[in-house]
Amino acid sequence: MARRLRIYFIGVGLGLILTWALVLRNRNADELLAWTPKNRILNELKADSNLQYPDEYTCLLKCHELTSLDIENVMNDGEINFKESSTRSEPRIYQIEWEKSSSVTVFGEFEFSSDSTHTLLDFGIVGREKDCAC
Repeated sequence: MARRLRIYFIGVGLGLILTWALVLRNRNADELLAWTPKNRILNELKADSNLQYPDEYTCLLKCHELTSLDIENVMNDGEINFKESSTRSEPRIYQIEWEKSSSVTVFGEFEFSSDSTHTLLDFGIVGREKDCAC
């Protein structure tokens, strides 16, 4: 019995080494995970050069004390909050959050329409309500 287990584990180990050498070595982790929902949505958002912003965009930036780079970081490095997103309705709405610092998390709500247009609906800081006159 011990001999069979030893042969089995040697085979599994050789298989793992062979898989690593042929498939995983020298690969970018982002390429391997490009098929996941988070990465597909973020890649689609990054590829859209015609992202539509709200009319009061600059006023909201000043009100929330954010910069356009913060919104860019939300789109590039953010995490999708699927609990707050509406993924099954039309148009789909995704809330993407990015941790700016240990105490500040910036969010953006993006609308994905069926005609491939993307719109920034709302953004701000999680947990902080601003009463903007925009």
